[in-house]
Amino acid sequence: MLNSKSNSEKKELKNQKEKAASLPCGICLLLLLSNCLWFAPETLAAPSSDSRTNHKLDSKKLGKPIKTYRLRTWVQGLAEISFEKDKVKLENVDKGIVLLFKAPQWKAQMYSPSAGLYYETSAAKWMPDDVKTIATFRPSDPQTLLPGTAIDTTLMNTACKLYSLKAREQQKVGKDARTWQMLLLKEGKLWAIAKGQFPKDVTAALCRYLGTPQIDGIPLQLTATNFSGTPKEEVALLKVLDHKVSADFFDVPLGLKKAKTIRDLAGQTANDAEVFEIMR
Repeated sequence: MLNSKSNSEKKELKNQKEKAASLPCGICLLLLLSNCLWFAPETLAAPSSDSRTNHKLDSKKLGKPIKTYRLRTWVQGLAEISFEKDKVKLENVDKGIVLLFKAPQWKAQMYSPSAGLYYETSAAKWMPDDVKTIATFRPSDPQTLLPGTAIDTTLMNTACKLYSLKAREQQKVGKDARTWQMLLLKEGKLWAIAKGQFPKDVTAALCRYLGTPQIDGIPLQLTATNFSGTPKEEVALLKVLDHKVSADFFDVPLGLKKAKTIRDLAGQTANDAEVFEIMR
């Protein structure tokens, strides 16, 4: 029985070989490829060389590394400042508004991606309504302080200038002053970078927006003290970020409509508690 079974198996195998030999070469090749795919499914999931190449090309679209300075400001909330030798960008993270200045015109370009609007004017004329209001009614406005001497120093491993600030002559307050007079600022300290790198109209606009005294540079940190001796951190440097940005990082996004006035872009309302907190 075993011999007969073995003979039958040999005969069947011989028949299969003869059939395979009679098949066209194309069909044999197809069967061979099918078997390879069946036993090696991981080849289907492996990324193609083209996809890896595209990923590398996408990475190359990013520009050179830049530094971004993340600030917490009393007036504008969380803000981030980035710059190169011929451009500077300030992003108000809390309000979703971006302010740009670029050579050679150095115009103030302010835009809101969420509103789909942008506004453009000269750096000297740029002044949002909230900046006007705060500077007018706030008794502890740091913009009333005058910058004095400046020394070289570092802040978070960043080389900068440290300015000493003093009150104006007409703001001197005696011991018998009223409560509101004691809220007036007596002195302060201001850290700034990029001195002399940008036109004064540009740095003046940045100082107005952040609520700091006018200095020749970009504010990083400001501590002010009133006549009662209470210090207050108006601007605080939270972090210095090193990262790569896209080629259009310093451009106004495409597709935005031009606003008729800056109020259309930056207008906002605040409740009584918010207004009181900002003004004090």
